[in-house]
Amino acid sequence: FPELDGIDAFDDVAATLNLIESLAPRRIVPGHGAPFSDVGGALQRARSRLAAFRAEPARHARHGIKALAKYHLLEVGSQPLAELCTWFDTTPIARQVWQRLGRPAGLAAAWGGQLVAELVAQGALAERNGVVHNA
Repeated sequence: FPELDGIDAFDDVAATLNLIESLAPRRIVPGHGAPFSDVGGALQRARSRLAAFRAEPARHARHGIKALAKYHLLEVGSQPLAELCTWFDTTPIARQVWQRLGRPAGLAAAWGGQLVAELVAQGALAERNGVVHNA
């Protein structure tokens, strides 16, 4: 997510998708998830997401911060919600994105709480007894 640092890399992503297509692979072994053979469908979905992110860069920034929060929870295992919300305020890249997006929710920690709630609603995180875990 170079865009989190304010670097526009959407053209690089498009070029990578074009390169994959030009190689005409029959099967893809991704960095995570199961291998698959519907390369055309995957490229179409990736290009659609790329177009959506280009049209709405703030959405991409939010997505990137959510991904970082999930990686953070992979590192720490689980964390009380209040501490995780503080993480959004004390992690420089999260705070920078929050500022660049116009300081939504007033406080970075409150914005982090909103992002966590979205991830819980999407099933990407779970919250039990005030503690957040990867789902």
